[in-house]
Amino acid sequence: MSELSSNTKKRILIVDDDQEILDIYRLYLEPTYIVATVSHGQFAIDYVNEYRTDLILLDVVMPVMDGFQTLQALRSTPEGAKIPVIFVTGKSSRNIVLESISVGVDGYLLKPIVKDQLLSKVNEMLVRQSSVSSRKTILAIDDDVTYLRILSNMLKDSYNVVMINSVKLAMDYLSSFTPDIILMDYQMPLNSSNTLLGYIKNMTSLDNVPVIMLVGIKDKNIVVDNLVKQPDSYLLKPVSKMDITRTIVSVLRNKQK
Repeated sequence: MSELSSNTKKRILIVDDDQEILDIYRLYLEPTYIVATVSHGQFAIDYVNEYRTDLILLDVVMPVMDGFQTLQALRSTPEGAKIPVIFVTGKSSRNIVLESISVGVDGYLLKPIVKDQLLSKVNEMLVRQSSVSSRKTILAIDDDVTYLRILSNMLKDSYNVVMINSVKLAMDYLSSFTPDIILMDYQMPLNSSNTLLGYIKNMTSLDNVPVIMLVGIKDKNIVVDNLVKQPDSYLLKPVSKMDITRTIVSVLRNKQK
């Protein structure tokens, strides 16, 4: 682990088990940023617990602790919860990209990476991070990753959007973090949306967090009858950007009264 010292530059942590890759990224980035490098996921967690970190470049395929496991561990710590993370992978398959989105990664780059591409992506992430730091956070929960991307595209210009595609991951997230609003799908497997809504409504820490239920069933009365707890509002899928934006503003305003 190594780094330069500065009080004004942004600090970037690069995580990769390939020393040659670490040296190349350092060469590209050091003229503009503080650069630290580690070769193992656990070292990354140790680093962010000790040093302020503005951005992480994280290799997906690593031994012992891969990029997904490292990201999950980072997001479970107060220090690593909100650091933007860019996945770096040599695998260009659609599944890797979709899985990256579902676990809440902020961006991805495909190897081999050229200098201009790397610098452009890093700058984009840092500019975005500075512009959204004061925004409200929306937790979007749906087992359909494609629909999560649709919701994110609707909302990302005005809100921080955290996308989660399972009830278990949502519960894990909510045990450590408190979003400003929750959007959740009704039609998740095994009636798990009912379980999740009950969990949310029974948590004291989430008393002031409104829940909007996204419903694919047009007869809302059926949905209401099947829910043990009730959300703060309903929206019928597919939802328009105008409708979802108006509903979010409305429920947030009502919670503040």
